[in-house]
Amino acid sequence: MKVINKDGFTPLTLAVSDNTEEMVEFFVRETVRIKQLESNHQQTSVYKTEGRPESLSESSRSLVDKKSEDDSLRSLSSKPNMDDSWPTAEDEDFDFGTKKAINPHLAKLLAGFPRFPKMATVRQLHQELTGTLENQSVSEASLQTTSHSHMNLEDEALDIRKKLDQNTSQNDDCTTKLVTVSSKCLNLDKKINVFNRSQYLWKHYKRNMNN
Repeated sequence: MKVINKDGFTPLTLAVSDNTEEMVEFFVRETVRIKQLESNHQQTSVYKTEGRPESLSESSRSLVDKKSEDDSLRSLSSKPNMDDSWPTAEDEDFDFGTKKAINPHLAKLLAGFPRFPKMATVRQLHQELTGTLENQSVSEASLQTTSHSHMNLEDEALDIRKKLDQNTSQNDDCTTKLVTVSSKCLNLDKKINVFNRSQYLWKHYKRNMNN
């Protein structure tokens, strides 16, 4: 029996998508343990069926089967933190559609657990996790490159701003010098006018003296 939510996620796929390491470890460990218990139970049932004497009565066989079932249930219920909602079918599908980056420790954790049936699905999951991690590495490298480019652009903009400030300061200096030169020119014009006036008066005075 599969236990999935309305979005099609199982408990394990939700734990992996949320990067919850403890829950992923718990779900995978419990899945392996339950499958091993099922395998042991099947082997025990086959052994008891094949090795049972033909002389046993029908009531004795019923008692043996009931005891075997009770032992299995007692073994399962005695385990701590047992989650009854976890599916035990061998066709459990670990495929999940998530855009979240997977924690590298989770990928290593899922790849390192003991192998159990449907290894093709596990290998596919591992390949998908590896691909996701590679894409994440490429995205991080691209982000770093973009960040460096942005920093370079900021440095260039700062240099341009400094040069513009320098040019503005130089223009201000030139304006100040131009005002100073203009003032000097005005003073020189005044002096020239005074000199010309003096020359005119001197010539007029000499002419009068000669007459």
